[in-house]
Amino acid sequence: MSDYEEFVDFVDYARRFREPGPRRYLRDYSDPFQKYTFLEFYSRYRFTPQAIKKYHNANARTTFKKT
Repeated sequence: MSDYEEFVDFVDYARRFREPGPRRYLRDYSDPFQKYTFLEFYSRYRFTPQAIKKYHNANARTTFKKT
């Protein structure tokens, strides 16, 4: 084999092993209000579940308010 062919083979080999594989996204769609206790929820999100629900309900009313 000539030097050029060896170089081409090496480049093909390097491309195969340098390209990263597809990214894997792990998603957990479980409801955090049901999944965590009060203390677990607070330690994870730094808000109480009641504060989040209150904020969400207040924004939902203003977002969908008819004009």
